[in-house]
Amino acid sequence: MVKSKKTKYPPRKRVDSSEMAAEIRRELRGILRRLDDLRRPMIPELAADHAERDDLQYVLPRLAAHEAIIEDVITLAGMVWHLKDRLKRWLAASDLACSPTIEEIAASQKPLLICGDLIDSKKHGGGSNRSGFAPTVGNISFNPGGQIGLKYDGALKVADFRVSNQTPIPFTVEIVSGDSQYTFGPAVTVISKAFENWRNVINATDLLDGTGTECCELRRLLERFERGLTPIFYSEVVG
Repeated sequence: MVKSKKTKYPPRKRVDSSEMAAEIRRELRGILRRLDDLRRPMIPELAADHAERDDLQYVLPRLAAHEAIIEDVITLAGMVWHLKDRLKRWLAASDLACSPTIEEIAASQKPLLICGDLIDSKKHGGGSNRSGFAPTVGNISFNPGGQIGLKYDGALKVADFRVSNQTPIPFTVEIVSGDSQYTFGPAVTVISKAFENWRNVINATDLLDGTGTECCELRRLLERFERGLTPIFYSEVVG
């Protein structure tokens, strides 16, 4: 095997603090929206062939591909984990520092390490185990509160879930250890605990201290997150 030559990349562009602040604000909105998405109950929809069914007339489109939900969890975990790097770059560009440092916070908080393991294992094909648990996304749990039917394509990992009524159905996705011997709880809870560390850092800086509506609204949303209000991402202009 021929050893490949290392590619030389141009030096990284100097970070502009205002541009990085704007990027962080965008990431914050994305994180809060996705937290809401993982909390939102599944809404059964009338199936196309409902006239042929007397019992199971409603379908659960959210569960059509359970792999998509797993990918949503890992994407959100990655956004929270990589907020670490953006905060570091913004602090450096703003000639600011925090104690403990961003890296010290990340290394000491199990929920953050779990987020890091999930996204890095996804990106690099496994092997990331900062937390010591080799975490993975576990089962999707829900209770339809009535009859349920299922057709499943094992080759494509897609399903047709049918239920008997149109009542919204809450669901949870667990994060478990790689050996399945330990559960860390619902993914949304674990990721929220991880994100809380960065919310504390942001609150201790002037990152969102601007008087513009964007900063004001993000402060309001982060307060909703802190208070456990749902949905977190709620616009007072469009609802």
